[in-house]
Amino acid sequence: VTPEFNTDVNTMEVTFYLRVGTATNGMIVGVMTDPEDYDSFVPVDTVFCSAASVFEYAEVDLNNYTGTGKFIAFKNYMTTSGALYLDDLNITLIPSCKRPGNVTVSNIDMNSATIAWTERGNATAWEIEYGPVGFSHGTGTIVPTTQNPFTLTGLTAGTQYDVYVRANCSAGDLSDWALNYVSFATSFCASTDQCEYRFVCTDSYGDGWNGAYVSIEQNGVTVATVEAIDHELSSTTTVDTVRIMLCDNVSTTLTWHSGSDDDEASLAVLAPNGVVLITKQTCPPSVPPTC
Repeated sequence: VTPEFNTDVNTMEVTFYLRVGTATNGMIVGVMTDPEDYDSFVPVDTVFCSAASVFEYAEVDLNNYTGTGKFIAFKNYMTTSGALYLDDLNITLIPSCKRPGNVTVSNIDMNSATIAWTERGNATAWEIEYGPVGFSHGTGTIVPTTQNPFTLTGLTAGTQYDVYVRANCSAGDLSDWALNYVSFATSFCASTDQCEYRFVCTDSYGDGWNGAYVSIEQNGVTVATVEAIDHELSSTTTVDTVRIMLCDNVSTTLTWHSGSDDDEASLAVLAPNGVVLITKQTCPPSVPPTC
């Protein structure tokens, strides 16, 4: 529970990073009228993470709260046992122009990609800035748009890009850039020259790969990453099949990036005809992940 505020809490925005031990658990953000009375807690929103054991950024606006409480409070939402971690908490006034959230990329081709985002305010216009991976704001290409999703065109084949989005609420009233920018690589080939490979990700404990993932490079450019994200309750084996389109007849490298529980994670890569090309077995804790 926070100290008491001397202004209406429904004018405030709460931001923080959340990490959960089990992906089905979350954090409830609410308001209390009496910090000593648990029953005075009124929930406003519940935040979940897309994966376990990784800190993820969260934003909660309290503008829907209609009570008189002055104490912001946090309560765990737990479907099973596990830890929750809250870090970098900030409570500020809701900005006049809210930054977008949940920026995603899809339909990646040789020279185009579709960018989408969640509008958190009332903006009907936005700015997209993109450039080579790692570029600094102000040095990229800025495209104004009133469309969401929006398709970037004129991209260079086989190139890695970073993309940022911000809202344009009115003349001179721009939001901050959305925090979760997206990175992607355009394809080396047309979709007609691509084949679908299946990455069968297994976790024997059922809580995902806990930070482990596989990066896929073609001609030295990272074109995709794969991880077990279909998390279930603890002590339940999960199998998560990820389908990746890759260019034919292009040099391809797969790299295993270790997580905290490689002894639970295994992988099989299947060719388009169903033949198993590569397997990675679970590694005992005392053995390097190269097994």
